[in-house]
Amino acid sequence: MPVQVSYPGVYIDEQLSGAHAITPVSTSVTAFIGMARRGRLGTPTRVTNLTQFQTIYGSDASMGELVPQVGQFFLNGGSTAWIMRIADANAHPAAVTLNNEAGQPVLRLTANDAGEDGNLIRAEVDYDTANPESTFNLILYRRLVGPTGTVTQDGLEKFSDLSMNPASGRFIETVVNSASLLVTAQVVAAAAAVGGFSLSGLMFPPADADVFTAIEQRFGTNPANTRSILISVDGQPAIPVTFAQGPDLPGFVNNMQTAINTGLPSQGMTGTVAVEVTPVADGIRQLRVTSGGGSGAISSAQQSDVAAALQLVIANGGIEISRWSRARPAPTGIVGRLNNAADDLGRLRALAIADQIRSASGG
Repeated sequence: MPVQVSYPGVYIDEQLSGAHAITPVSTSVTAFIGMARRGRLGTPTRVTNLTQFQTIYGSDASMGELVPQVGQFFLNGGSTAWIMRIADANAHPAAVTLNNEAGQPVLRLTANDAGEDGNLIRAEVDYDTANPESTFNLILYRRLVGPTGTVTQDGLEKFSDLSMNPASGRFIETVVNSASLLVTAQVVAAAAAVGGFSLSGLMFPPADADVFTAIEQRFGTNPANTRSILISVDGQPAIPVTFAQGPDLPGFVNNMQTAINTGLPSQGMTGTVAVEVTPVADGIRQLRVTSGGGSGAISSAQQSDVAAALQLVIANGGIEISRWSRARPAPTGIVGRLNNAADDLGRLRALAIADQIRSASGG
């Protein structure tokens, strides 16, 4: 109520105020905006310690005040910082396009962070995998050169058994883009579509009769004897296939091909294959199972298996090539290609010739 004034003097009139007390703000949480060597542009990022900050944005203080100020913040007890990196309009992410062995562009790698730091990123490709004709490894890192010339690999990332097949669980875009802090991967073009094939590791004599004699020596002379394999066509589940050996080489090949192409639709699968005995070098032949689509992977059956003995299995010396093999980026190491063969079968023929030369020389 207003004070009742009845005589001269000093009166105190208390009034309700519209002002509210200011709640203290914790100084352990702070936002920083500034320039850094690397890091996402224009994207606030939460960091909780100095090591995490340096991993994301680097420790180079020459770009501005951001690095030393954040360092002081954490050294003086700060617990959480929101960092937003800024740069001028000329900052763009570095990128490189990798070619396959035929010189066709197949894969583009783009640095996740804009700026010159992306120029330090190196990509290495090799085929040192369990299936070196279909998969590959990718190694990524920043190449740093110290004041004394010492080279270090900063932020090393290794991705193994990658595939260019979008349906594969190891598809390069899926694997790299979900885990890499350095780059984003994008398949930019597909190599020429070719049917994948599984090639026997055995070398057969030139004549059909000699080839079948070699088969009979391994499996017996009874044409009615059944042979079995497991085959996965175009990435589908593997199915068992059983066929009669047949009286001769054409019969053996035809029975195997018919059994596969009949078994696929009967078990809910799609695709077709061609089975043939193909020349490799100087009349020497190998059994080859070619898929009309992406690939044909063969493995051993539980009973009456013929795949292991024919070496139609990678673990037993066979070779498997998918239609995506040629879409892989070429190895970045020193690679010698025998006979300058650009195609897969040509390379295998050249290798077979080299094996014969070594055998003849006693090597």
